[in-house]
Amino acid sequence: VGRERLSGSKMLQLLTGTRTSTYWLSNYLFDAIVMLFNYITMITMLKIIDVIRNDEANEISPLAANENIGYLFLLLAVSILPCCTLAYVWSFLFKTELIGFILLAILMGVAAFLDMLFTFIIIFLNFDTTSRDTVLINFINFLQYVVLILFPNVTVKRGMY
Repeated sequence: VGRERLSGSKMLQLLTGTRTSTYWLSNYLFDAIVMLFNYITMITMLKIIDVIRNDEANEISPLAANENIGYLFLLLAVSILPCCTLAYVWSFLFKTELIGFILLAILMGVAAFLDMLFTFIIIFLNFDTTSRDTVLINFINFLQYVVLILFPNVTVKRGMY
């Protein structure tokens, strides 16, 4: 999307008379289909590796179990919408793709770290039952929900956990 905007190839959409909504919807659907293909490939590889290893103690065994793999696929399929949306919104903020990609990768890594940090803080605050600060716990829970809504990688991380 960023490359099309910078190179001017988006002008082809205007020259052919395609409506803007049709152009962007087709781009969005194409990207969603590519992500769906990637997720199907990942799920297939997880299942193949699980079958080859055939070890209940393996770390991917619970994810690749017959009763869980459908839920994992559903989680990943539902995450396509927010992932594509975030990528499209993010692409309008930067002049070059590389800068946008690097900053988004850093931001998503920081979001996953903050989610983990907030969880540890809540666990430590809940240890002391006599002087529990419910206002602070509620505030940190609120921050966790904000991170959960804004960053799809945190949602997938929590769902897989």
